[in-house]
Amino acid sequence: MSLTFKLLGLIFLGIILFLNIASNTATVYSGLWLSSWSNDALDPNKVNDTSLRNHRLTIYAVIGTIESAFLLVANVLVSYLLIRASETITQQNVSPYSESARWSLR
Repeated sequence: MSLTFKLLGLIFLGIILFLNIASNTATVYSGLWLSSWSNDALDPNKVNDTSLRNHRLTIYAVIGTIESAFLLVANVLVSYLLIRASETITQQNVSPYSESARWSLR
């Protein structure tokens, strides 16, 4: 297993994977919702029904908000974990040199 995967942790990678799958699922569902909404134009009774339009718009907004929230949390988590991993790698690479530098200054 690579060092990056060890530093990030398999649990966090699973969470990130789940969040991305959930976001993509919301994207697909919003497309299906839009196609269902567009079928309202074929029915003359539904064309001017404002309550149905508001209902469909509300659901579409909720799906978009859920999609955005999943993406935001996944991206923030990835950024945080990559910063933490880079700090760990830097500490591992700098520590031997900082010890030798301390001895050479005496």
